This record gives sequence, structure tokens and C-alpha cells, in this order.
Amino acid sequence: MPDQGVEASGKEGMGKRYQLMFVPDDGSQVRSFRVSSSWIPGLLTAGVLAVIFVSASTVSLINTHRSQNELRRVRVENAGLREHLEDFSVRIDDALAVAQENESMEREARLLAGLDPVDDQTRQLGVGGPLAPAPRFTDDPGIRHELVDQFQRLDELEQRLAFQTRSYEETLGALDSNRERLDHTPTIEPLRRPFALSSGYGWRQDPFTGDEVYHYGLDFRAPIGTPVRATAAGKVTFVGVRGDYGLTVLIDHGNGVETKFAHLESTRCHEGDRVQRGDIIAALGSSGRSTGPHVHYEVRVNGVAQNPARYIVNRDVDAR
Repeated sequence: MPDQGVEASGKEGMGKRYQLMFVPDDGSQVRSFRVSSSWIPGLLTAGVLAVIFVSASTVSLINTHRSQNELRRVRVENAGLREHLEDFSVRIDDALAVAQENESMEREARLLAGLDPVDDQTRQLGVGGPLAPAPRFTDDPGIRHELVDQFQRLDELEQRLAFQTRSYEETLGALDSNRERLDHTPTIEPLRRPFALSSGYGWRQDPFTGDEVYHYGLDFRAPIGTPVRATAAGKVTFVGVRGDYGLTVLIDHGNGVETKFAHLESTRCHEGDRVQRGDIIAALGSSGRSTGPHVHYEVRVNGVAQNPARYIVNRDVDAR
């Protein structure tokens, strides 16, 4: 019997058999098995298949473990993405609110510059156009949909801001070209607050006769001596007493625009003086045909009286 534990028995050729012996190192009982030569290929095939099965199972377990770890990692990342998206959405909402406030200020600025306000249809066309595609950060359908929505809102915000920038540039250009005209347009009240408007523009009852008469200006009531200010840049053309108006100052602002300040107590300017908007030109009084301390203020264009309230910015008086 060979030492290798394998003994050939039987005849040579077909039907050849092998005896496998297992000899334990501890001297216990020897076990032997007889195997026909025809079984050998099957046993080898079974062994190879077993090795392949074990290897495949091991690889599958490793891949499953990796997939589970990857799934946990993706879930954590997606949770973080959702939190960032929520914060992103809030910040876009805040920015859109600011953009809306800026649009209101833009309308006011355009009016001051003498430009027509941008209507909603024109503004919508101005911010239209193709939207930039959202980057593909994740394959999660829910997060992907939210990403597309937020990036579209961000793109809309950027286009709205770009449109506002163009509008502001146009407004600034108009303001610059019209600066001199605006400087010479009476846009403020002749007194600093507080004061009371004692009489408006238009028909009223004469305080002396009780008859219905037309009042060509605004009467601002305040204590005697209250500083009276020029309401725009211009040249003083008259300082002196003028009939029922009492002590009066006239200022020519150019382009046919003239302002009158009457019933003054004293003056702080002279004919020919150049004044700027806000300069103190006189002190309020009750000279001439007056029932109490006030300043009578008129605006005339080419000699025709206008309602001064139409020119005053941030007014509290009736501009009709």
C-alpha cells in the first residue's frame, strides 16, 4: 500500500478502482473509501463547482455589504441635500421679496426721472427666455424635482435682477440728462414740518367777505418767523411788497416755471440772487391781506397758476 494513502486495485483498463485511505496523525482508526475511476471526473467537476459557488457567494456577500453601506451613505447625503434645499428655498424667497420691493422703488425712480413705468407684460417679457438646466447632483426623483424647481426660481430671480439693473441704468441716464430740469422743478414744501395746511388750491370762501373766490395757491400755517425755503433752484426776480400779498418773493426757475411766497415777515434774499432747493429765503409772517401767520405759496407755468401739490414729492396735501 503506498504511503500517499492511495492504492490501486482491480484490473487495468475499464472498471479500474481506487482506494482512498485517511490515516489520522493521532493513531486512531484508519478510514478508507473505494472510488471507481468513472467517478473521478464527476467528483472533480463537483469540487470545481463548489469552489465557484463558495467564491460567488463570498463576492455576493461582499457586494451586498458594500451596497448596504452605499445605500446608507446615499440616504445620509440625501437628507443633507434636503436640508440645504429647504434653506436654499427660504433664501430665494427672501431674495424675491427684496426684488419685489426694488421693483416698487424702480417705478418711483422712473416717475421722478420722467420715464414711463414698466408695465407687467413688458417686465414679464424682459425676464423671460430659456432657463438654465439644473445640475444632476442626485438620482433621487423627489430631490431631483425639487432641485429643478429651485434652480428655475434662481434663474428667474437672476433675470429679474438683470432687468432691474437695465431699468435703473436707463433711469440714471434720464436723471443725469434731466438733472438741471429736475433741480429747477419745485418738488418740496416751503416749510419744514410741523406745519398746518390752512387753505388748499381752488374755490374757497373768502375769509374777509365770505364770497366764493378762487385760491391760486396753498397756505401753510406756522409760527411767525418760521424759515421759508426755496422749493427749487432758480433766480430771485422780485423782493418787496405786492398789494394784498404783502411782503413777497418771486423766483424764476426757468422753462416758464415761477414760484411765489407771500405774506412774509422778512426776507433773506435779494433780486438777482441764485438760490438752490432748500435755501432759506424769508421768514413766515402775516403781512398784507392776512388773517394770521402763514405763507401763501404759488406755482405758475408760463403765467398760469398750477396746483402746487402736484409738484410736491411725499406730500400730505390734496393734489387734485
